[in-house]
Amino acid sequence: MPRAGYHPELRRSQFHPADIDLVAEIISPQSQTRDRVIKPEEYVAAGIPEFWLVEEHPEDEADALVNIYRLSTNGHYELARSVDLSILEQESEG
Repeated sequence: MPRAGYHPELRRSQFHPADIDLVAEIISPQSQTRDRVIKPEEYVAAGIPEFWLVEEHPEDEADALVNIYRLSTNGHYELARSVDLSILEQESEG
């Protein structure tokens, strides 16, 4: 998600980190290490304030689990909230 006031070219796949407020990664079996370890370290180094990690829901195959991490003052992501995707969708509607 780009920062307020920034209007990216929509056909780009890479953006300057200073222009990004939120990154979301969807875990697949082939990308687990990259999405859980490597990319978050890169996002911390870039100073991106929020990182969402979306994965299979452990109890409901029709839903997903969204782990919301926020960049702390000590320079690491800290888990702020784990929430079902279905609940996030309900919150955004209401």
